[in-house]
Amino acid sequence: MNFALRTNDDFVVREVIDDKFLRKFERTSSGVRLVKGRYSLYLMMKSGENTRDVIRKICERTGARDVGYAGLKDKNAVTYQYITVKDSSFDDLDMGNISVSFVSKTANHISVGDLKGNDFEITLHECTEIEKLEDFARSVRDEGFYNFFGRQRFGVNADNYMIGRCMVKGDMKKAGKAVECQTGKGMSSLQKAEIKFFIHSYQSWIFNCVLQKCIENRNVPVKLPLVGYGSRIQNPFMKSFLAMEGVSPDDFMLRGMRICCRGSERQTRVKTTVSYAIKNSTALLKFFLPKGSYATVLLDEMKKM
Repeated sequence: MNFALRTNDDFVVREVIDDKFLRKFERTSSGVRLVKGRYSLYLMMKSGENTRDVIRKICERTGARDVGYAGLKDKNAVTYQYITVKDSSFDDLDMGNISVSFVSKTANHISVGDLKGNDFEITLHECTEIEKLEDFARSVRDEGFYNFFGRQRFGVNADNYMIGRCMVKGDMKKAGKAVECQTGKGMSSLQKAEIKFFIHSYQSWIFNCVLQKCIENRNVPVKLPLVGYGSRIQNPFMKSFLAMEGVSPDDFMLRGMRICCRGSERQTRVKTTVSYAIKNSTALLKFFLPKGSYATVLLDEMKKM
């Protein structure tokens, strides 16, 4: 099955955040009152720009300093995501392809991981074999699809993981040259969050490689390690791959930089319910994915039908 995405409007993403950020009331010793937290919660819409660049523009425009967000959103999409601003607020903004609207006060700072997931609304044009869509929707509902990290995790040139690999292996000279080539910044000018971004890309690449190896060997576990500091590696394919890479979980503690990227586990498959409407050769898809799962991976699976 083939199809085309024509514009950013064809790929719409809306964050679903933890309920604690949207509570209007709170209990106190004197009763129930409106939430009066020190953070202002905003809904940010953007199109054609990445999350970090948009937040930088908002800070320059408003003077905001401590801005939290739950995740990075793709540049080539229309995305709606929440941000929090500490100890200050500003009027709603409309900058054309960027808008910011006040939602409420909250007692909580939003940070990476504070997502339930994302709602997607995707318009596919010039669909061939569109009749296969029903079988695909049934398949991802009943069996799911492999939970690979999407290509946007690895950067425009798909090389972010290589920079992260150099960092984990302690080759900071090589990592610094690659960072400068890609961003124009020296290593010393990067914030910890930016350094972790490269290391997370390496963790994701390892996961993808090992998941692919498990699939090829028809031995896919329910979960695989997302390798980091503290990971206990039992899966034989993961053990073998890490040995080939020459890294261990302890290497994800970069003591010289005071950075630690801890390990976790990740589901190897994810299920969702896809609703759809078809008009001629155009299909409108709507579905929800839990945090960390990629709609681009689901679309890649569609192409295999």
